[in-house]
Amino acid sequence: MAFLKRKIIVVTRELTLGGAAFLAVRYVNRLISFFEIDFLITGRTESGMLDLLAKEINVYQLNPPEGRNPVDALDCLDLVSKEAQPAIFQRNYHVALGISIFPDWNASLAFSSIGASRKLTFLVDESLSHYPYLPTAQSSCLEVAIRSTDVFLPVSHKLWKKMATSAPGLRDRPLRVVKPMIEVSSDQNIPIPIKKDLVSVLTVARLSAEKQVLESLYIHQDLVKKGLLFRWYVIGSGPQEKFLREEIARLEMEDLFVLLGPMENSRVFAWMRSCDVFALLSSSEGCPTVVMEALAMCRPVIATDVNGVDELITNGLTGRIVNNSIQEIAEGLEELINDKESRDCFTQNLEANPV
Repeated sequence: MAFLKRKIIVVTRELTLGGAAFLAVRYVNRLISFFEIDFLITGRTESGMLDLLAKEINVYQLNPPEGRNPVDALDCLDLVSKEAQPAIFQRNYHVALGISIFPDWNASLAFSSIGASRKLTFLVDESLSHYPYLPTAQSSCLEVAIRSTDVFLPVSHKLWKKMATSAPGLRDRPLRVVKPMIEVSSDQNIPIPIKKDLVSVLTVARLSAEKQVLESLYIHQDLVKKGLLFRWYVIGSGPQEKFLREEIARLEMEDLFVLLGPMENSRVFAWMRSCDVFALLSSSEGCPTVVMEALAMCRPVIATDVNGVDELITNGLTGRIVNNSIQEIAEGLEELINDKESRDCFTQNLEANPV
């Protein structure tokens, strides 16, 4: 008799280039060996993201009319039912897994409406900070999703505490902290065009405001003016890319602050292995996966004190944590770039205690 896989459904508000979407892809691709998986996307997708999903996964998309917001809870249900794939809502799943469903009322209501023996919700970012400012109808949809979740899976303790202050309904819900899954490439032989004449700093991030790549450029320029020459590489793409390239040219920093664009994971890891310092200077994170990856490859890391960083780095022993201020970031970078002994010490400590 053939073994029948249990059926699960994953719900997400969007599948766009970013850490949350890649986390969702990693999880469902890992689970496909054990479960039959339906994958529901209630918002937009970006080119190429669907191609990353295993071909055995059944993908559904739910797209409510643009610009249409609900006025009450019944209107929410009406919008979902008109657009939904009926088969999904008529099934009873073993598990429903929500990833990045907040603060979207549509994703929250779809998740709540699905029949499942057990419902788990990942918290991967600070999107619930919008909860107190949403219209009542939309916040009610989020509250229903919160109440229908059996166990929350925040990616860091700090994120959970912070989101529980914005959405009080979280406070009495069961939780289990689950750090993001990382998959580090073992290919050591990928050639990359990194220059070794100067200390190299690497950032891997979406080129959007919360990642503070523009601020990093200005900090870099100020340090160069002080006589500290180093080269900063940035891997990623996003809405600020055009402006960043214009600013780099205006400041005549083309040889020192280099945008590499997006690239496949194996090449990202090759750049990580080759850099002298890994920097993530975001204003907001749930638990930064790229920091975990850099630490796993024993790279000295400097990061702003966002959610999850202090659960990954022992400050002063395995990396450097700085407050999110221009002055403190600049001082931390300057010290780390000038002090090879500290960088080597971080690397040795990480090698002795692998992440």
